[in-house]
Amino acid sequence: MEYIINKILMILQENNISLYSFAKQTKINKSTMHKLLHMERKLKPKYFYTIIDNLPASLSLKHELTNKYNRLSLGEKRYNANLYILNMINSFSEISFTILNDKLSLPGHSQLNNSELAVIYKGDSAHHIINLLLIEEMHKRNSRAFVYMPGNSPALKNYIDNVVKLYSTDININFIIDIISSKENDDEFYNLSVLKNILPIALSMNNNYNFYYTYINKPIDDSYLTPYPYFIALSDAVIWLNASADEALVINDAAVVKNLITRCEGKLAGYRKLLNSSSDIISIVNTVVENQPETDMHCCIEYEPCLAFYFTEEMIDSIVPAQIPNAQRNELIKILNIRKMQLDNITRSIQLFNKNSLKEFAQTGVINEFPTAYSRPCTIEERQFLLTQLLNTTLDDSNEHLIRAVNPTNLEISDCLSLIIQDESCVQFTVFNDKKMPLKYLTIKESTIGSYFKNFIMDSVDSNMVYSKEDTIDLINEAIGAIPVNNK
Repeated sequence: MEYIINKILMILQENNISLYSFAKQTKINKSTMHKLLHMERKLKPKYFYTIIDNLPASLSLKHELTNKYNRLSLGEKRYNANLYILNMINSFSEISFTILNDKLSLPGHSQLNNSELAVIYKGDSAHHIINLLLIEEMHKRNSRAFVYMPGNSPALKNYIDNVVKLYSTDININFIIDIISSKENDDEFYNLSVLKNILPIALSMNNNYNFYYTYINKPIDDSYLTPYPYFIALSDAVIWLNASADEALVINDAAVVKNLITRCEGKLAGYRKLLNSSSDIISIVNTVVENQPETDMHCCIEYEPCLAFYFTEEMIDSIVPAQIPNAQRNELIKILNIRKMQLDNITRSIQLFNKNSLKEFAQTGVINEFPTAYSRPCTIEERQFLLTQLLNTTLDDSNEHLIRAVNPTNLEISDCLSLIIQDESCVQFTVFNDKKMPLKYLTIKESTIGSYFKNFIMDSVDSNMVYSKEDTIDLINEAIGAIPVNNK
C-alpha cells in the first residue's frame, strides 16, 4: 500500500496539486485526505476509487495502481479468481454458438482389424481414430459414449467442440469430469477452468449431452498409475488417452468394453450432475422456480436490471400474448406468478447491469429476460412504471436492494446473458434471444464454483467495476426521459 500512496503523492506533486485542493476536487474531507495519504487511516475502496478517478494520470497508470490495490485489499488468490471470472464473462461477446447438424459423409466402419485387440496411436493418428470411432458410434442405434477426461485440459474442450459440432443430434455422451473438493489448495482455479472449458459447449448442446462430476483431492496427470488415465468408452471399443489427448491406446476387445461400460453405468448413480439444461420456455421457468433456494439473497449480473421485481399480476397476465395456445399461455402465466412471489420474498439483492440496457428498454419496451416469442413489448405506461420503480428502489438504501450500472470498460455483459447467484450452491446461466443460438438455461450446482461467483459480485460492488449510486440514478433518469411521448 505504501507504493500506491507514494505514487499518488508523487503525481500530485508533479502536477502542483496540494492536498487541500485535491480534497476539494474529490469532495473528500481535508482531514480525511491527509490521514489517507499519510497512512494514518485505512484507504477503503470508496476513497481509493474516488482518488483514482480524479488523479491526473494516464489510463495505464491508473490501471496499474488499481490492480495493485485490488491485489493487496482482496489478497492474491481472490483477486486472481475474480480476474478469471471477469475474463470468462467478457468472453461471451466473442463466443459463437454455431452447431453443424449435417452428418459427415464418411464410411461407418472402423479401420481397426478385429484381430488387433490393442493399438497405440500418436499425434494426428490419435485424433483421426477418435473421430472415426465416434462417427461409427453415431450410426448405431441408441448410440452412446462415456468420456472421462481432465476437466481443465484444452484438449477436453477441443474434443467436446468437435463432438458437439459433428454429432449434436446423434449420440448420447456422458462426460465424467473431476472437480477439486476444496478451493483452499494450490489448484484453486481448477474448477473455474473446468467451467470455462465446458460452458460454451454446454450452452450450445442439446439434451443428449450430460456432464457429471466426481470430487477429487488433486488433479490426476500422466504420472498417476498409468500413462493413459482418461478414456472414451464406446459400444465396441475403449479409447484410453494421456492427459494431453495426443496419444491413444485403443482396446478393441468386447469383454473389456462391456466391463468398463457396466462400471460406468453403475458409477453414474453416485456422481452428481454438474449442470442441468433446458431450452423450452415452460421447462426453463419451471426449473427457475424449482431451484429457488431457501435464501433471501439474490445476486445477479444481467444485461438489464431485473425488472421482473416490479411486475404486477395484471402486467404478467397482459404481457404474455393472447395468440399463444391457451394451455401453454395459462401454464406460463401461472409459473411467472409463482416466480413473482419468490422475488417478493427476497429482502436483499444485488443487481449489476449494462448501462446501455436502460435506454434500449425505454425506447423499445422489450424486456431482455422475457423471450420475444412469448411476450409483447411493454407499453409506454408500463415502461414509465417499471423504470420509476427501479429508480425509487435505487434511491432508497434502507430496503437493501443495491442496484448499480456496470462500467463497460471493465465488464462487458452480453445482451443475451443472464447470470444469477442465489447462494453458493446454485449458479444460473441463461441465454435469451440470441441470434446465434436458441433459448438456453443452465443450472450449475457446485459449491466451490458458486462461491467464486458470489465473491466476484460482492467484490465488484466495492470496486470501480460499477458506477456509483449517483451515476446509476442519473442513468435511470436519462432512460425515463428517453421514453417516447404518448400522443394519445
